[in-house]
Amino acid sequence: MTKPTPGPWSIEPGSAAFYNTYTIVKGPDGIAVARVPISAQVDRQAMCKANARLVMAAPDLLEACRAVVNSKVGLDVGIALCNAAITKAEKGR
Repeated sequence: MTKPTPGPWSIEPGSAAFYNTYTIVKGPDGIAVARVPISAQVDRQAMCKANARLVMAAPDLLEACRAVVNSKVGLDVGIALCNAAITKAEKGR
């Protein structure tokens, strides 16, 4: 099975070619792993940014789920990992 691009991922504004997107990039090498469109409708732009944060948090969410499911960590550590991933998905940090 092919493994996904490892995190951490970050969000950047799209380049000139992708001006109406958020670009999700992988850490220091800057390889784009996804682009999330930004709606032209102002009332939907916050939702688009929230979608980009959710994609950005994917590696952390996957790591937290694996740690809990594989019992690599105790319940308290698993909950802490999950909470950190949720915060990243919801707030971008």
